[in-house]
Amino acid sequence: MKSCQPIDGSSKWAYLKKPIDGKLADLIWQCLEAAEPASPHDRYWCDWLASEMAASDSDRGFRLAETLLGLPYGKANWKPISSYGENRLWETLQRADRERCLRLVLALALEEPPVMDIYQILWEGVDQEQDHGALSAFAREGERQAEVVSEIITTARTGFWPLAFELLERYPGNETIESNLEVGLLGQKGMLISWTGSLAERYAACREEVERRMADADTPASVLPWLEEARSSLQQKEQSERFREDDIEAGYY
Repeated sequence: MKSCQPIDGSSKWAYLKKPIDGKLADLIWQCLEAAEPASPHDRYWCDWLASEMAASDSDRGFRLAETLLGLPYGKANWKPISSYGENRLWETLQRADRERCLRLVLALALEEPPVMDIYQILWEGVDQEQDHGALSAFAREGERQAEVVSEIITTARTGFWPLAFELLERYPGNETIESNLEVGLLGQKGMLISWTGSLAERYAACREEVERRMADADTPASVLPWLEEARSSLQQKEQSERFREDDIEAGYY
């Protein structure tokens, strides 16, 4: 592991549940910020040690996570959130303050251009029901914040509609929000919209869900025009896809 050999020894020390504090703790935090692990094994130990350290000093753990997440794309440093890692540090920080974790990542999504992988982290890490309050509060801070929230919520997880309606009511006519929510309607998972079977049937299912929301007495009247536009768009896509699927079945492709 490049740049900080003390991490290896410190990991063994922490594994034995020996206290690490004072100047030694400062050195280890600095090493974790600068470490360039060369293998999955080294990345595991960086993550594990950072988690152990953050359990007794969550503020320093948050600073470390912010530093690592904000690094330019291509840097060799390890990331506290990864599809291929155990994410022990991030789990420790979420236990300490879940809302602070979410706001840290949301703030990075506001940068131009956004920090690489931030949207993937949000798509994977947000619980739309549990995090509703934090997402709603962030969206109320401004239109750009609301656009970020609209880009990460999806019907693939529960809790989409209350957030979608809040955004539409607070920022009527915002085309970015409306467009993002139409994508979310299709059940976006991460950077992909995935489905099995007929795409026409997928459009039909989404259209029917929109129609149920339109008929629901609890649906705010102010969002009905957007729902009608979404219903019409989905219906057109459904019809176009059915024609295409029929042509494929008939051997025209």
